Amino acid sequence: MYCFRTTISVFDMFRKKLKFLILLIVTTISLGFIMTYMDFYQPRIVPCFQVTTQNNVSTTTGSTLCVSATSGHQFEKRRPDSCSKHNHAAFLKVHKAGSTTVMDIFLRYAIQNRLNIVLPKRSDGFGFNYLGYEETLLRDNLVPLQKYQTYDILCNHVIYNRTAFRSILPNDTMYIAILREPIRHFISSGIYYYFFDELCKIYNTTNSSKAISTFLNNPSALDMATTYFHNKMSFDLGLPPSQFENITYINNYVQELDKDFALVMILEYFDESLVLMKRYLCWELQDIIYLPLNSIGEVKYPMLTFEDEKNLRKFNFADFQLYEYFQNIFGQKVQAEGPLFFQEVKHFKLIQQKVKNYCNSTMQSDKSYYPLMVPRSTWNKEFFITHSDCKFMSQDELLLMHNLIEEAWGRYNQSLKTKG
Repeated sequence: MYCFRTTISVFDMFRKKLKFLILLIVTTISLGFIMTYMDFYQPRIVPCFQVTTQNNVSTTTGSTLCVSATSGHQFEKRRPDSCSKHNHAAFLKVHKAGSTTVMDIFLRYAIQNRLNIVLPKRSDGFGFNYLGYEETLLRDNLVPLQKYQTYDILCNHVIYNRTAFRSILPNDTMYIAILREPIRHFISSGIYYYFFDELCKIYNTTNSSKAISTFLNNPSALDMATTYFHNKMSFDLGLPPSQFENITYINNYVQELDKDFALVMILEYFDESLVLMKRYLCWELQDIIYLPLNSIGEVKYPMLTFEDEKNLRKFNFADFQLYEYFQNIFGQKVQAEGPLFFQEVKHFKLIQQKVKNYCNSTMQSDKSYYPLMVPRSTWNKEFFITHSDCKFMSQDELLLMHNLIEEAWGRYNQSLKTKG
């Protein structure tokens, strides 16, 4: 009995080893086929990179951005000839796309470097902070400059127009914009401008998701202004409303925008966008430190069904085309930076968290705080963040704009007296 059991055990062991050997051979052969397939079809494989998705409405989540490898853009031609700080820049401030935070970065940089900001001539009243309220740039609407001076930084709301912008800004101006995923953009705008509340009143319901579904099912049935919700990003970038559904015109227009703008940032990849912007402008890491501004905060977001999203894609057709094109271009530009780019982004995120913690502490206390020292690293020189920096990064946009306009008028009027 004992010998029989031993024979069975030896046989079982042999059988298990044989199965393992066969499995190993099959796996090796399979891997060989897979690697051969990948080498042969490499141009068709869509590269992806792992990033942290961050926006001013929702919490931070993990995300993967995939890009097409067939564009053939020569991104190195978009950069300055030499890596010295680029002081001529136009940032297209797109509504509800994290643009206030980016505008604050540009304003802070302009002030610290004593650059001339393109500012609206009015310092109060409705829409005074706009360079053009639903219109493009006009010199008569701006605070004038002293003789022989030029504008350096533009970052206020205005509708983009190639001819108008180039008539005012220097020839070497670098153009930058920002976009947001269209579904999130629609929801954020609907909450911020109380559009969903109005829909609930119109459709006599307390369920905002139901109200949105009713609206998206037939938007033309509602006799109500929808300027901030209907292809608003495309409109800010100068696409005429009459062409919102013209696929040929949209495709041609988007490609022209791609020629004009060195970088179109993507809000869902905000920190990656800022580091890329820093590299294109040859700025320092401390130049792009920020505190989030003008965010909605903690609110309950309406849920959109699959049918809602399909209808929204029809309603905001141009915005979807615009976003998907530039999201792809953005991914290619990040890929072109190489693996060290992700190390810099990781470092930037760590510094950002330290700055956020420091500013939260110093802004909520009457105590005097020592400046936050950020040590020298591969990615930055040593620099300090002070209580004053925190105050500047968190101050109200309209108050800041009012003060800047008043100061600009003061300098201009003083120059007239000096000339006289």
